Amino acid sequence: MADLTLPAQADALHDRYRRGFVGRSRATRDLAVLDAIISETNQLLGALGQSAALRAQTEERLKLYRDEREAIGTIQAGGPDAITAWRLAEWSESSFLRYGREFGGQPRPTRDLGLLAELHADQARWLAEAGALSAKLNEARLAAQIVQMEANLKLYAAEAVEIAAARKRTAPADLVSMLAACANRQFNLYRLHFEG
Repeated sequence: MADLTLPAQADALHDRYRRGFVGRSRATRDLAVLDAIISETNQLLGALGQSAALRAQTEERLKLYRDEREAIGTIQAGGPDAITAWRLAEWSESSFLRYGREFGGQPRPTRDLGLLAELHADQARWLAEAGALSAKLNEARLAAQIVQMEANLKLYAAEAVEIAAARKRTAPADLVSMLAACANRQFNLYRLHFEG
């Protein structure tokens, strides 16, 4: 990277980190790649001299990389049980993000109780499997993830009750209009993903 300016080098390193690690399963990440990014970031820090703003940003990023390395190392050192438990926790987190997209800020009478039942069933299964593995592993960060999974399960159950109650309170004419809009949304999804 000698042909790049120092800020460009810092950005290129951070871009490599984002492409390889952000939003990816820690159980499957290659620590050698992250070690190389950490090493190159350390070398870059030595070349920065007195550039306070760039130095502070690079030091902050280096801390992020080291923290991520520690998290990945902990998961991978736990063996197959830890890797499986963390994958289940990651699936739970992904499912919760889907819940947020599909249910957050939306009128309850129009929400899909079938989808919510699927999210709840998946969450219950992942929680049972991850909880059993977590008890064997006795790892504090994984235990915190299990607590979050339990909270998600309770939230999904409570939301199902609220959706059913909201539908009962909605006037039939309004409910028909809302459900017609939902049907149109489903047709649009079908056209987008399956038609042709």
